[in-house]
Amino acid sequence: MAKRDFLCNIIFNVLSRGLCVLNKKDSIIRQEFNALPDNYTISLGILPVGDYIYLLKRDGKLFISKDFSDKVDLAITFKNAKNTRKVMLARSSVAESFCRHDLLVSGDIAEAMVLVRVINRAEKYLFPHFMTKRFLPKIKKEYSSIFLYFRILFGRFKYKD
Repeated sequence: MAKRDFLCNIIFNVLSRGLCVLNKKDSIIRQEFNALPDNYTISLGILPVGDYIYLLKRDGKLFISKDFSDKVDLAITFKNAKNTRKVMLARSSVAESFCRHDLLVSGDIAEAMVLVRVINRAEKYLFPHFMTKRFLPKIKKEYSSIFLYFRILFGRFKYKD
C-alpha cells in the first residue's frame, strides 16, 4: 500500500505544480481559472489512501497547499488509487472516470467541468502525444513541455500570507 501512496502523491504533486505553471503560461488555462471566483479552493484527493492536494486561486494566481483548514469550494475525490493512476497517467480521461463513477464531486458541477477541461489540457503538456491521442483532442501548446517540467521541478508554488 505504501507504493500506491507514494505514486499517487507524486502524480498529484506534478499535476498541481503543472497547473500552477500553466495558469501563468497558457492563455486558455488562465481564462478557465479566471472564470472561477477569487479565493476559490479546490481539493483533489483519493479516499482510501488519503492523499490530498489543495489548490487556492487568489489574485488571479494559483497556489498549492498540503493542508487546508478552511471550507473547500470544489472537492474531487477518487474512490481508489487504481482509478486515480489510470487518469493521472493518461490511460483514461477524467470525463471517462466521471462517467464510470470512479470519482466523487462536491461543489458546483459547472466549476468541476472547468477543472476537467484544465486537467485535460495540462495532460497534453505533461504526457507525450502517443499516450493522450486516444482520448484527448488535438491541442496546440502555447508553452514548451521541457520548460514546464523545469518549472515543476524548481519553481515555488506555496501561498504565503
